[in-house]
Amino acid sequence: LVDAVQAGDRKRAWILYRQLIESGASAEEMHGTLAWAARGVVLASNTKSADEAGMKPYPYDKARAVARKLRPGEAVAQSSELVRLYHDARMGRGTLEDLIEIYLLRKSS
Repeated sequence: LVDAVQAGDRKRAWILYRQLIESGASAEEMHGTLAWAARGVVLASNTKSADEAGMKPYPYDKARAVARKLRPGEAVAQSSELVRLYHDARMGRGTLEDLIEIYLLRKSS
């Protein structure tokens, strides 16, 4: 799911998301994974090495490759949006499952 989201493949991300939901995965679980990956991209975009970011080399290199494709500030905006939608769900502005689905369908990078 994370790979599809980071590749900007909305259709594949949505299909994978629906399959995971239908197989019993929780929206909270997927949100945590997406938010963790987004934070990794933010770290990779603001550091020069895996050591500086406090990450292992493989995930750092993957996050760095994603970060290179983004416009300045876009990594932070995506991470912030994931945090915001989690809080929106807790404030009753929709279910987390629905809000993640909307996020995935709107995501275009």
